[in-house]
Amino acid sequence: MKKILFLFLLIFLGCSNKKFVFVPTNHKCVKNESVSIGIKEVTLPYYMKDLEILELNEHILKDTNLYISKEPINIVSTKLSNALCNSKVFLYPWDGDAKYKVDIKIDDFYLKDDKLYMHARVYINSKVKKVNFSEKCKNYNCINDAFDAIVNAIIKDIK
Repeated sequence: MKKILFLFLLIFLGCSNKKFVFVPTNHKCVKNESVSIGIKEVTLPYYMKDLEILELNEHILKDTNLYISKEPINIVSTKLSNALCNSKVFLYPWDGDAKYKVDIKIDDFYLKDDKLYMHARVYINSKVKKVNFSEKCKNYNCINDAFDAIVNAIIKDIK
């Protein structure tokens, strides 16, 4: 039995060639308000199945299988919770009543000519706000900056 388990682990781990990008969730406190925010979902484009983000240019990275280390909804909720110091951020289905209900749809997320582009729509209580992000991408920090742009757009609209 131990030999079978060892063989299974060897095959499983040996065939895994995915590289994960860790997106930090340490967003500094920018608003000290006590609000409740419910995040319904973060929808990704169809080409980002399995959270595969993009094949980065040869100048940045030569690996072709690059994945986000966490679910995007968890990245956004943790960054948002850290940025709004005394707030409560819930994931759907949330307990209690959320003053702000947020739904995020990322329409595009791609790299072209060494620049990362992201186009998203953020719905806060059914009002839409477009978030367009483009930044020269020298390393993985541009991915973090794209998620920061979404969080900053939410913070700006919360009064």
